[in-house]
Amino acid sequence: QFLGPVKSIVSKRAAEVDGILLSVEVLKQPFAELRFEAFDRSNRERWREVMEQFDASVKDNEEVCKVFIENSFQELTSAEAAFDLVTSFERIESRPSINAHVAGRFQDILHRYNDELSELIRLFQCGKSDPPKVKECPPVASAVAWATSLYKRAKRMVLRFKARSGLLESPF
Repeated sequence: QFLGPVKSIVSKRAAEVDGILLSVEVLKQPFAELRFEAFDRSNRERWREVMEQFDASVKDNEEVCKVFIENSFQELTSAEAAFDLVTSFERIESRPSINAHVAGRFQDILHRYNDELSELIRLFQCGKSDPPKVKECPPVASAVAWATSLYKRAKRMVLRFKARSGLLESPF
């Protein structure tokens, strides 16, 4: 179902997803309510009008979907959440223009990850001389645990990027 897998990720915007799904369902209505024989050549002009109206409605829905994708993407706070959203959108059978719009988000995810990596480096630089203490652990073990957690935060997304063929080869 169109946008169904995305609903759980953007649960704050579930009503908006429902509205988009409803607008997609409404696209079927003119075809179900035809008052003429669509395959009769004498109705060619009427069929052309129905199709023009349908195409215009599809384009409107595509624009609504693109805005929804953009807004959903901007609300996410991490590269990992953005990656999850984009991969969810990719699993949806969709129009080529929406697929292209979604595919373009990977560059934004890489930029966001780069910012997150810079923040991790800053955290390490600030805390390396006096790392946070872990309750009931010796200072060295606390320092190792803290540095390992920073490393794992950085590594988790790199592994996800590597699993997606071609993503890390693209310049950003």
